[in-house]
Amino acid sequence: MNVPLQVLLTYMKFPVIPRRIKISKRLAQCMHPALPSGVHLKALETYDIIFKCMGTNRLSHELFIYSAGGDNLYKTKRLIRPYGLFPLLGHAAMNVRPSLLTVYESHFVPLGERLRPGLSGFLSGVLPGLEEGSDHYDRTNSLLEKVCVEVGLSHFYGCLWDCLACNCSIRLPAISFVLSHFNKKLTMEDQLYMMGTNIDIMVSHRVFTRDTAF
Repeated sequence: MNVPLQVLLTYMKFPVIPRRIKISKRLAQCMHPALPSGVHLKALETYDIIFKCMGTNRLSHELFIYSAGGDNLYKTKRLIRPYGLFPLLGHAAMNVRPSLLTVYESHFVPLGERLRPGLSGFLSGVLPGLEEGSDHYDRTNSLLEKVCVEVGLSHFYGCLWDCLACNCSIRLPAISFVLSHFNKKLTMEDQLYMMGTNIDIMVSHRVFTRDTAF
C-alpha cells in the first residue's frame, strides 16, 4: 500500500486515477474483515487521497467504482464478496471507525443528490454501525441525518425501506433510526416523507410489526 500511496501523493494535482478499476478492487480486498485494522486504516488513507485528487464532481460519476470494489460487489464464480468502503463499518475495529466516518463525512455527504445512485449500498453499510450505547453512535446518527437532508427526505426514507425489506440484518438499526426521528407531536400528514417514495415497499415483507408501528 505504501508504494501506490506515495505515487498518489506525488501526483495529487491530476484528477484522473489511472487503472482505477484495478485499484478499487485491490482496495476493496484490503477491507476484508479478517485483515488487521492497520490494513484498513492504510486503505482508508489511500481512499481519502484518491477522493481529494478526484474532487466531488468526478467522484459522483465514479461512485460505483469505489463504493464496494469496482463492480459494486467483487464477484468470483462461486462467491459474492461484499468487501469495500461501504460494507466496512459493520465489522470495522473501534480504532478504524473514526477514520471511516471521516471519509464518509468529507467526501460522500458533499455529493448531495448525486449520492442517490449509491444510497442503498451506503445505508446497508452504515446502518449496522448504528449501535445504541457505542462510542460512535452519535456521530453515525449525525452522518445519516446529514445524508438524509442532502439527498432529500423522501428519497432517503424510500431507500431505507427498500434496504430494510431486502436485508433483515439491518432491521433493528433501521427501525430504531426511524422511530427516533418520528416526532409524536406532529401528525403523520406532516411527516409523509417518512413513508418514502413507494408505500408498497414500506409495508412489504412485513416491515411493520405490532412493536415497531408508529
